Amino acid sequence: LAKADVTQTELEAAYMSAQDRYTRPAAVRLAVLYLGVNPVMKQEEIAELRQRMTEAREKALAPGPSNGPGFGALAITCSEDQATRYHGGVVGWVEKNRAPAWLGPVPVEAGFALKNHGDVSDVVTDSKGVYLLKLLDRREASVIPLAEVAASLRQRLLAEKRRRIEQAFVRESRQSVTVEAHPELLARIPLPTSPTVANHPQPPAFP
Repeated sequence: LAKADVTQTELEAAYMSAQDRYTRPAAVRLAVLYLGVNPVMKQEEIAELRQRMTEAREKALAPGPSNGPGFGALAITCSEDQATRYHGGVVGWVEKNRAPAWLGPVPVEAGFALKNHGDVSDVVTDSKGVYLLKLLDRREASVIPLAEVAASLRQRLLAEKRRRIEQAFVRESRQSVTVEAHPELLARIPLPTSPTVANHPQPPAFP
């Protein structure tokens, strides 16, 4: 075990075979305005929410100084997500398979479709809500360099190699030892008898 080591060739081979693990997926940093939809809503009510969001979009696109991060103060009056409405609707970095529970595939795809920083989407609707999205930043997919993961990868490979050495040692040890069973000798061993428990009086009950 002390002599076990991981060569550079083994390290590089393990890194290349696990590229998916060491790939950072593409992500977008979004601000989102959200108005919730529930199954009992009528189409007229959903249309009203879309109209509210359309008006919010017009305000978001109107020229003028920024009034905070993301959608600014507009999120306070035009978004129902309590975690982000007081922070300009900023939800942070979103990946296609990793987003807040209330942000489904339809709005996430709309966010990824935005091209330039500051772009605002059209009004988006799905079964959960009505959304307006703003692109704050974009990060393309990238592979983490081997130098950044070499230490942890080497440690994992070394642990696996030592475990294989231990398993091989146990297997070879068992194969080299002859096991004999003598049931007649076992039958001669007297079984222990249970000791007799004396009858002790029970303590008096509490008053």
